[in-house]
Amino acid sequence: MTTPGLAQSIGTIILNEETIRQTELSGARFAATIRDAGIIPGVKVDTGTIALAGHARVRITDGVDWLKARLEAFAVMRARFAKWRGVITIAADIPTRGCIEADAQTLARYVAICRQVGLLTVIEPEVLIDGRHDLARCAVVTEEVLHAVFRHADEQGVALASR
Repeated sequence: MTTPGLAQSIGTIILNEETIRQTELSGARFAATIRDAGIIPGVKVDTGTIALAGHARVRITDGVDWLKARLEAFAVMRARFAKWRGVITIAADIPTRGCIEADAQTLARYVAICRQVGLLTVIEPEVLIDGRHDLARCAVVTEEVLHAVFRHADEQGVALASR
């Protein structure tokens, strides 16, 4: 069976790291079977959130260390793209500028590393809407986050615009 290109695919699926590593009873990689069926497999590569050093209440997304080696392994497993979720929480005194900058820089580094390996990217700078803040505060934080993400991407030499 011919492996479909992006234009020929019937959809995409984002797999967890555990799932993309699985094999069928025949020994075939699960992601290869998905791709052969016309579905483009991708993988979620962030490893969740951790406390920002020196700021226990502030969390940033982790997983960029050793990312290149992991991405290279996922490419061999037939992943075509990777996804990274940067979670930003809003409260009275957060997110801090340091939190926004750390997550934005990590998102940009993730994109640069994916491109180095040859994987397409999905980034999700997710500003959580739950909490006691109003819509206006959420909009301000979202704008700050998106500006920081695009600025850091530019500094890393990666364009985030779609083609």
